Amino acid sequence: MEDSKLKVVSKELVVTDDLIIPGTTQIDLTKILEKAMEVSGLHDNYLQSQLNVKFIQDNHTWVITQYEIRILKEAELNDTLEIDTRLIDVNRFFCTRRYSVVSDGLLLYEVFAKFAAIDMDKRRIVRINPAPLETEDTIDSSYSIEFSKIKAFTNEANEEDLKVGIDESDIDENLHVNNLVYLRWAYSTIPSNISQNYKMKRIEVKYEKEILPQDTVAICNQADLEESKQTQQVIINESNNKIASIINIEWEK
Repeated sequence: MEDSKLKVVSKELVVTDDLIIPGTTQIDLTKILEKAMEVSGLHDNYLQSQLNVKFIQDNHTWVITQYEIRILKEAELNDTLEIDTRLIDVNRFFCTRRYSVVSDGLLLYEVFAKFAAIDMDKRRIVRINPAPLETEDTIDSSYSIEFSKIKAFTNEANEEDLKVGIDESDIDENLHVNNLVYLRWAYSTIPSNISQNYKMKRIEVKYEKEILPQDTVAICNQADLEESKQTQQVIINESNNKIASIINIEWEK
């Protein structure tokens, strides 16, 4: 039996030139994630309209606290992708979504993302009401994820670490740097000898603190391709000397 629309919502995306990282044949995964966030927004709105309930208040918004991308096969130019999302876990503080990106029946990418509701006036996590979701056929418990406890290799930037500027387009409706910008920054710091000779297998991103338009940012890099086959980018907010995000990327030949 097919899943109900309460449980899963999907949308198509055609891979065009603007989804390719310039100078490469690789897909810009931030564009895939951007579309995935649109799909979860559609699902959230549908659930609220069908269940006639608001999960969060008007001055609250959803933000991602951690996500993991599993890359099984790279999409190619002109592929038609079907991106779907479903809730797989909900409690009083977090909800977790699973996304699949499929082309011609083949799973290309699998994404798990944990969300929290934030009070935008007080800039802090607030409780959500999971009861309506738990009593309806909305949560797909056949999927599960245990997010890694990601630890940063450093908590301070050095003079040689890359400094990045914050563009106006990096700021979203929550008046801070959009979560997907962090991954784009990480891309920009990966050495060419890695990006040209290895393929990304898995990406883990953990968000610690928000970055505001006036802040200054540095990115610290560590690569261990001999043993762990991983790189790590630690994004430091130099305005308050706090870690904003930690990004682990696992590579394969």
